Amino acid sequence: MDLALSFLLFLCFFLLGEAICGVWKIDFPEPGEAFVFSSALGIAAVSCATELMAFLGWVCPASAWTVLGLILAARAGKLREMARGAPYRFRAVLATLAKPALSRFELFNLCVLGVLIFMALTLAQTPPAKTDALAYHLAVPKAYLEHRGIVNLPNNIYSFFPLQFEMVYLFCLALGGENLAKLAGLGTVFIFLSALCLYYKRHLSRRNVVFVAVLFFLTPTFLELSAEAYVDLPAATFAFLAYYSWERWRTAGRDGWFFLMTVFTGFAVAAKMLSVILVPAGLLGIAWIGRERKKNLWTLGSAAVFLAGVALFLLPWWARNYHYSGNPFVPLFAEALPLNGRINWDAGRSSQFFQYVHSFGMGRGVKEFLWLPVNLTFLAEKDSLRFDGNIGLLYFLLLPAVFFIGPRKPAARPIAVRAVSLFFVFLIFWFFHSQYIRFLGPAFAFLTLVLAYGLDNAAAPPPPAPLGRASRWPRSGVVLKKALPLLAVAGIAYNLYLDATYWLRVKPLPYLMGMENREEYLLRELPVYSLYRAFNRSLSEDDRALFVYMRNFGYLCEKKFISDSVFEARTLQSVLEPGVSPDGIAGRLRALGVTHLMFDNRFVFGKDSAFSPDQLELLRNFLNARARLVAGKNGFYLYRFVIN
Repeated sequence: MDLALSFLLFLCFFLLGEAICGVWKIDFPEPGEAFVFSSALGIAAVSCATELMAFLGWVCPASAWTVLGLILAARAGKLREMARGAPYRFRAVLATLAKPALSRFELFNLCVLGVLIFMALTLAQTPPAKTDALAYHLAVPKAYLEHRGIVNLPNNIYSFFPLQFEMVYLFCLALGGENLAKLAGLGTVFIFLSALCLYYKRHLSRRNVVFVAVLFFLTPTFLELSAEAYVDLPAATFAFLAYYSWERWRTAGRDGWFFLMTVFTGFAVAAKMLSVILVPAGLLGIAWIGRERKKNLWTLGSAAVFLAGVALFLLPWWARNYHYSGNPFVPLFAEALPLNGRINWDAGRSSQFFQYVHSFGMGRGVKEFLWLPVNLTFLAEKDSLRFDGNIGLLYFLLLPAVFFIGPRKPAARPIAVRAVSLFFVFLIFWFFHSQYIRFLGPAFAFLTLVLAYGLDNAAAPPPPAPLGRASRWPRSGVVLKKALPLLAVAGIAYNLYLDATYWLRVKPLPYLMGMENREEYLLRELPVYSLYRAFNRSLSEDDRALFVYMRNFGYLCEKKFISDSVFEARTLQSVLEPGVSPDGIAGRLRALGVTHLMFDNRFVFGKDSAFSPDQLELLRNFLNARARLVAGKNGFYLYRFVIN
């Protein structure tokens, strides 16, 4: 059901985006481009419509279905046209398949891509179980849906980020539920893969196009998160489409492509603030075209429109932040723009938060940058400060393909050089800001194009040598040319093994086949879920729990709670001041409206405790005197306070 609904959803995205593209007079040379750009534009439009409904307090299932119905009704003519043309398109597909047989490498890549799509689709139809999805990518939209619109979530600092793609998840939650949201994220990634293949086919090579999608999608962290309700890869999708639109604007000269570039840039920045690098890159692109056209005043006007368009995506979120916190850019500039005390955050934590983010990776010096290929490939670890992810082996094995990007097609050489340049721009920005592997999507999109093109050149016959001269390839180059396809196959096999290992560990099929229910799935995937289930069952509507190192999975909560973002012991530490008695602790908790305490023992009384010995003694005495154990499992505990 969710899968069928996701097809209907993306059909509506396409229909809406195609109508807007028609207004902007954008012509697409092939159906693939029409689908990719129209669908992406439709996603942006539905996100903005949902955002408007959220600010007006109109978010509910009825309004979401009304939007979907209006799109289908308004585009009924296009639907009839598509239905009439379906037999022709089917025959065209059959004719394509009847063409000369694919090479063994192309057939191999098609099979690998099919396996990856199967794994991703099955994973996307399981209950969400990833930290960021449960803490805010789905938790914030769920809270908005419960309140029918925007609401202050003072204990979740992530709710003050721009939430442009979370509006897509909100729309999906209103339509059908969590699996539809996950499938919407995955569908956006499929648009990304299609855009990469189309760009590669149009500008670089028509051979081994499927390998482009395989190379990117095989990355273990990318495959894993594509099936979850995250925003990193969707933001990368719009970042790449912004560049693709710029390229089409430069060559076609149609203003509609400029509008697309502006919309996609603004959407990417409002979906993921790290995409802000697109703004100076976009201005540079406008200046480039202005120099080619020799129109200085036109360049300034285009830059102003571009900046205004990007700002339009951010202004609603800045206004929300100013209303709730007094700082439109929270958690940024917390020292320069003081907060009004209405949110559980302060300047000190803001500074510590960015220090924490910068602690990921393995350093930010020249040596560490030069060693990035080795460190990312062999030393990266999931759920650790070492990049928090895994890229596999394929990219590393294909790095020598860079030496083959120049010789064959002179027309493609500038495209390849631009791709290399943009890869380094995004990589350097990533290197100095947030060294999480999942943030590498924009950089790796361009690296994918470069390596696939280099591999294609290496597999082709060498360019003819001038009469009387030896071949242009030195002996070492000939050896490398022969080795690269073998390295590619070895890297594909290893990355596929990593992906299959993850898929087999998650085991989505028992859930999809009805052999286990949602609770059983979450119990085996989340050690902490048993406590969240006890929390939902034990608390009344008037109760409120204080979470301490429970990872703040607000999406799993049906009852009220308070928590601290990032530094999850902050509130309890402030309660446990030196010399306070159990009665004093009870009074402070009563003032907060707290009736229960739920915590991870490892970070409270365990080896990684965030509390001083004196604070632990105070807490232990209070729990013994004024609390009763409600539930405990896997090192997590839920206590009920006996305050009166």
